[in-house]
Amino acid sequence: MNKDTKKIQELLDKRGDVYIPDGEYIIDQPLIIHNDTHLKVAKNAVLRLADNANCEIIMNDEIDAGGYNENITVEGGTWDGNNLNQQRYDLKGEWPDGFYRDRYFGVFMRFIGVRNLRVCNLTVKDPNAYCIQIARVHHFTVENIYIDENMAFGWTDGIHINGPAKDGVIRNIHGATNDDMVALNTDDCYETEISCGNIEDVLVDGLYAEGGYTGVRLLSCGHTLHNIQIRNIFGDYRYYTVAFTHHNVHPGGYNLLDNITIDGVFTKKTNPKDDYPIIYFAKGTHTTRATLRNIHRVEDHSTLASNVKIEAGATIDRLVIDDMTLRYNEGSGPDMIVNDGEVKEFKLR
Repeated sequence: MNKDTKKIQELLDKRGDVYIPDGEYIIDQPLIIHNDTHLKVAKNAVLRLADNANCEIIMNDEIDAGGYNENITVEGGTWDGNNLNQQRYDLKGEWPDGFYRDRYFGVFMRFIGVRNLRVCNLTVKDPNAYCIQIARVHHFTVENIYIDENMAFGWTDGIHINGPAKDGVIRNIHGATNDDMVALNTDDCYETEISCGNIEDVLVDGLYAEGGYTGVRLLSCGHTLHNIQIRNIFGDYRYYTVAFTHHNVHPGGYNLLDNITIDGVFTKKTNPKDDYPIIYFAKGTHTTRATLRNIHRVEDHSTLASNVKIEAGATIDRLVIDDMTLRYNEGSGPDMIVNDGEVKEFKLR
C-alpha cells in the first residue's frame, strides 16, 4: 500500500465525514469504505489508479462478506481509471461458470451489498471496463456523473446495476460510453454476475450523450425487472436508446420485463446508415406492459432505423404509445413502428 492509499484509507477507517482536498493521489489498492461514511472529494482532486494496479479503486467492506453496509456516500472529484496501464483478465477462449472474484475484469468503482448508497457529483475517467457497478442494493442514488472515456477498449460500460436492486434513482448522467451507458441487469455473465436477482422500482432520469453506444439496456434472463421508469434521454447513440433484452446470458433462463415506462426521448442516430432502432424489443423477451410516451426524433438525413422495432419472437402483453413523432430534414426512412413480434394489446394515442 503506497502512501496516498494508506493516508486515505486511514481517514476512511475513522468513518463519519471524510474530506480529500485538491491534489493528485495515486491509489494502488482498493480503498475500503465502511458504514456511516460520507467521502467528499474536492473539485480539483484526482484519484488515479496506479499503473498495473489491476483492481477496483474503491469498494465497500461487505462486498465479499455477504452482508450489507449502511449509509455510504461517495461525492466529488475526478476518479481516473488509468486504463491504458491496467491489464484486464484474458479469458483466452474460456467461459467460466459463475463469478471469479480474484480475476480483474475492469470494474472501477464497485459497491455490492449496501442500504442507502449515494454516488454523486463526480467524474469517472478512462475505466478499463465498467465505470460503476452496484448490486445487492436497497435505496440508492447515482446522480450528476460525468463520464470521460478515451474509448481505448472494445467495450466500456457506464452505470451497471445488477440484481437484486430496489428503490433507486439514476439521474443526470453525461458523457459517452463504449457500451451501455446505464444497464439494469437482473442477471449477467461471468465478469459481472457477482449477484443476481429482481430489479424493481427504479427511475432513470436524464441521460446526455454525443456519439453514445446504447442509452439504457434492460436485461432479464432468470429474474424480473419490475416498475422501471426511464425519462428524458437526449443526444445521439450508435445502437439503441433503450433496449429490452435477455442476451441469452443463461440459456433458457426465464425472462420478464414488467411495467416499463419510457417518457421523453429526444435522440437520433449517430450513423444514419445503420438500422438499429431507437427503442428495441429483442427476440425472446417478454414484456407485460410497455408505455412509450413523448418520443420525438428529428433526423437530418435518411436513415434505416425505425423509432420502435419489435423483433420476431418478442412478446408484449400491452403496448401503449402516446405522442410519437419522426421527422426528416432531408430524405425518408422506414415505418416509425416495425412489429415482427407479438403484441397482444396495442393502444396508440
